[in-house]
Amino acid sequence: MSGRVAGKVAVVTGAARGVGRACALRLAEEGADLVLLDIGVVTRMATVPDDLATADDLYQVAERARALGREVVSRFVDVRDGDALRAAVQAGVAALGSVDIAVPAAGVRSRGGAWTMPEAQWRAMIEVNLTGVWQTAKAVAPVMVGQGAGSIVFIGSALAHAPVAGYAHLAAAKHGVAGLVRSFALELAGTGVRANSVDPGPLDDTGVADVANAVLYLASDEARGVTGSSIVVGSA
Repeated sequence: MSGRVAGKVAVVTGAARGVGRACALRLAEEGADLVLLDIGVVTRMATVPDDLATADDLYQVAERARALGREVVSRFVDVRDGDALRAAVQAGVAALGSVDIAVPAAGVRSRGGAWTMPEAQWRAMIEVNLTGVWQTAKAVAPVMVGQGAGSIVFIGSALAHAPVAGYAHLAAAKHGVAGLVRSFALELAGTGVRANSVDPGPLDDTGVADVANAVLYLASDEARGVTGSSIVVGSA
């Protein structure tokens, strides 16, 4: 089946790399126009071992989506900044007409002992992987409610279902995301807006594609009766 989200507009955070990139391009393949958001910096966060996505990373995703015939709005946004997120969502609505799908995929990853990690490491994880997710959902929900339709597909984690040593901060953030899914689903019930999550375990390239396909399903009208649910992809 093709064109499963044709005519829809999807906001994707963390769109420059990894799961966010895969979800954005999968939605574009199936017809969605895109609002692509990422931090767009070259430097690292002090507590995160990996480089953050760059402006060029986001540019390349936008160009791939445009090559598929999609309309694209891209912005550099730190998901911890609620005002910037809301401004980016409004820019997307102004340019593309609506926001029908949101995928809060932005996140950071690090490893540390539950009782030995520095406080700064804990705070960075919670601020990006939980507060940033809440800020994203908060930014899109009023637009979707006003339209009477929408799908927020949170990116959770299998860590919310089974623990793994060394990731207490990430597990805490993702348990929080699971709570957001249920809360948004409950509070948006009757508005036409759905909230669900895809919860990945460890992923290789094939697994990332599986996550993107699960996101596509929950974003599409095929899942119009599904809310407050999670789909686990891979294993913890």
